[in-house]
Amino acid sequence: MNNFAKEWANTNGSGISEDVITQAIGEMTQTVEELTNSFSEMTQEVVAETMVEMNSAFEELADTFSEISQELDLEKSIFEIIVNFFNSEEWQFQIIQEQKSLRLVFQGNNGKWDCYANAREKQQQFVFYSVCPIKVPENQRLAIAEFITRVN
Repeated sequence: MNNFAKEWANTNGSGISEDVITQAIGEMTQTVEELTNSFSEMTQEVVAETMVEMNSAFEELADTFSEISQELDLEKSIFEIIVNFFNSEEWQFQIIQEQKSLRLVFQGNNGKWDCYANAREKQQQFVFYSVCPIKVPENQRLAIAEFITRVN
């Protein structure tokens, strides 16, 4: 940069002294350093803010996992967990005790659906069934069966 300024001054016949050029280069260097420091400080602030946000998100995630692990207490049965879930979501249901199942009704845009939540304790499974209220005409049952098979 110093050489460029000297060459420019010599080429253009300017009477700029070497001291003036050196001073100008010094001021430019100082300005660049100040800009670099400003960018560095801004970057540090952004990184710090991002780290605080990430820390907060991880704390929320840890709290959620803690709540889930408490809910999945080994002393509770799958059936109890299912009942607690639907109670917390304020769903109305009937308990079918001998089957460890719940019968629920869901009202949607296309009608009322019977649903069953079943606890299979030995297999450690939760199964949710939904029964379509529409009766399929006999001549279309094969096509519907194929559709359901492909969808599942």
